[in-house]
Amino acid sequence: MSKKKLNEKPKEKKEKPRYGMFRCLRYFFGRGVRYRPEVPLFLFFQIAGGVASAIFGFYMSPKILACLESHSSALELLLTAAFFIGGSFLSDALTSYIGGFISCYKIELRSRILQEFTDKCAETSYCHCYDNKFMRSLNRA
Repeated sequence: MSKKKLNEKPKEKKEKPRYGMFRCLRYFFGRGVRYRPEVPLFLFFQIAGGVASAIFGFYMSPKILACLESHSSALELLLTAAFFIGGSFLSDALTSYIGGFISCYKIELRSRILQEFTDKCAETSYCHCYDNKFMRSLNRA
């Protein structure tokens, strides 16, 4: 067993950087915008379609019940139901249509990010085969 000196201070460890969820999202969103500038527009339309679908679904039942309780005409009841069903249908269709475009971009973006990671690992993690020091060691062996 080795004895530590009494006056020796323990080595301070370097603090590791923290990578939070928002930092990772910002990185991937930045890469998406770099490769495909139209990605934010597609994301906006997909979010808008999802929010519209949720709003139509949320308000449909209370409005139909309000029409039934107020003894509205059958035409008004049918028009109210048709409005909410049509709005929900259109917003779901928009979300699905845009989702098809986004899935292609996701595949392309993932492959480009994997390529970036592979290039970074090849440059930094492995020994450099063309480094002078490595070549001299190889020649001596």
